[in-house]
Amino acid sequence: MKLGLIGDTHIPRRASKIPEEFLEWFEKEKVDLIIHTGDINDPKVLEELETIAEVKAVQGNTDYLDLPRELVLDIEGWRIFVFHSDEVYPRGDLDQIYEYAKAKNAKIVIFGHTHLPLFTYYQGIYYVNPGTATGVASGEYPIVTKSVAILELKKNKIDVKFKISPDHHHQ
Repeated sequence: MKLGLIGDTHIPRRASKIPEEFLEWFEKEKVDLIIHTGDINDPKVLEELETIAEVKAVQGNTDYLDLPRELVLDIEGWRIFVFHSDEVYPRGDLDQIYEYAKAKNAKIVIFGHTHLPLFTYYQGIYYVNPGTATGVASGEYPIVTKSVAILELKKNKIDVKFKISPDHHHQ
């Protein structure tokens, strides 16, 4: 099972569209499900992603869309917790994110908000953040790279690949 991970698109207020190369990569890799980690802003973003695969999304701190704040998914025997993580301060603090994941009994956490791509393993849990697909700045980092990820789930192993676009988006 392949999950396309995308987040922090901030369209149309801070970026105009998802880079074509990311959409093409999801298509070429035949992702089964796309997970958006929030800060979507325009429902058209989800509609565009739905032309590639089924989409599940959580609400980010800049979203006014009617979406859940968090999701718990059971896929291929993995329990996955998805949230934007804006309630975590400082951003991306793994000790706090670990507490959320543990409360949900999750083995994988997929989150957004930091705008930085991340894949790590900490205290028995995998953490994946696809970064920002549109390369918009975050509260802490003025220049960030554009990135998305594919998380491949097998019965007892996971594999994460990132696609990172070299062109930076300056505000």
